[in-house]
Amino acid sequence: MSRILDPDGEPLTADPKKLTEQLARARAFGVRNPYNRTEQLRWLNPSRLGNIYRGVNDNGDMQEFAELAEEIEEHDAHYRVLLQQRKLATSSRRWQIEPAGISARDTVVATVVSDVLNSPEFSKCVLDLLDGIAKGYSVVEIVWAVQDGILLPVSYDWVDARLIVFSREDGKTPLIITDNPSPAAEAGMVGRAALPLSPAKFISHTPQTKSGLPGRGGIAKPAMMLQMLKGYAVRDWWAFIEVFGLPTRIGKYGPEASDDDIDTLVTAVSQLASDAGCVIPASMEIEFIQTGKSASSNGHALFEASAKWCDSQLSKLVLGGTMTADDGSSLSQAQIHYDVREDLVEDDAQQLAMTVLKDLVRWIVGLNFDGAAAPKISLPADDNEDALAILDRVERATNLGLTVNKSWLQSLMALPLPKDDDDTLIAKTAPPETNALNADEEENDDYGNWMAVVNNREKKIRDALKGAESPNDFVDRGISQPLDKTTVDELALQRFARR
Repeated sequence: MSRILDPDGEPLTADPKKLTEQLARARAFGVRNPYNRTEQLRWLNPSRLGNIYRGVNDNGDMQEFAELAEEIEEHDAHYRVLLQQRKLATSSRRWQIEPAGISARDTVVATVVSDVLNSPEFSKCVLDLLDGIAKGYSVVEIVWAVQDGILLPVSYDWVDARLIVFSREDGKTPLIITDNPSPAAEAGMVGRAALPLSPAKFISHTPQTKSGLPGRGGIAKPAMMLQMLKGYAVRDWWAFIEVFGLPTRIGKYGPEASDDDIDTLVTAVSQLASDAGCVIPASMEIEFIQTGKSASSNGHALFEASAKWCDSQLSKLVLGGTMTADDGSSLSQAQIHYDVREDLVEDDAQQLAMTVLKDLVRWIVGLNFDGAAAPKISLPADDNEDALAILDRVERATNLGLTVNKSWLQSLMALPLPKDDDDTLIAKTAPPETNALNADEEENDDYGNWMAVVNNREKKIRDALKGAESPNDFVDRGISQPLDKTTVDELALQRFARR
């Protein structure tokens, strides 16, 4: 019996047999056939797209929607790269695990969870879960196994989005279709027999890119409209190229030409579309008329602009902007913006962490560490601060008397801690004169004098803070230094606020 509770406050139970089996496997025969697809993109037009939209909006039919979303990602190189950028911006981050408490058990739990989430197997699972950005939902099945006496997930299998329907009751609860109805099965929103997702067996990620039902929130939905418009523009563009990209061929024959002669000339003219030459009687002539440049260039500009407009809208939809994807901006701009708008990446990371905590981490803890609290998990952004900037901050902090964790600093700068027998480099202490400004600068701003005053004042303040027993005692000591009354009162407030 797990201590993880369901929405009604009852303990959730997990069937040990189901945990180690793959329940959602696709099969060649039955409703989960992996190859039984209907081509959507080839026949995409406003009427067909409207039917797909109505199927999603009116009765939650996600099958044709999921098929079209897959086809667009497979066939449109621009859209595919954009989605990959969006997904990698989150999946490239490393999971950060914080123990729920300070006990040794909390530390063990956090270590186990960290090993699972930072494994190569789970990194692939993250990409599968982020498929929900496009479709509005994504489901991954977990297969468990006992390792070193602990029940842990060992593989993650993406569930075909066409196999998922949503409950007729709320339109939000995902169900998996089945051709073997059981008492537990219910009718999904399109009337198909479907089963609830077994506890501890599935990770269901429904990122909220907009308010409303999961099936209507994926960015693939507006992408379908743009794909249809782009398809029309590209098809017309290529038809234009076929007409204006080649010179017009005109065959000429005299009044004495017979029908056979005319047929021969027609055949010769048509063959010139693909062959380099042809044979015609001497009495006939073929003339080539070059297309005007103005008509050709205007047509190219029109269709190219239409296709680029659709691509720019896709870039805004997926990445939140067009700077790095379409506008040819510099590398430095791309690095600053990380290819994807930062607030989108942060939101993707937070929502993914919430899903993983709910559908995986709590089960790892509940199945193996009865009564233990789940650790905190997050996908923080990498600290890309320059090493020199870090050293500058550390130097300022130490000059003020603050202490800095050595292992933290070396980890932040990607420097391994030396072992006892390692040869190490030790910085020589610079002579006093090397730390001061040159003589001319010192004479100009009296650097040494005012720094000495600052350091002396700081020492007096610290001595007063250490020796004072009460706020009034500190005020007396501070004023006697002397310090101004406002500064002394503020320091007293901060020093004794915790008492």
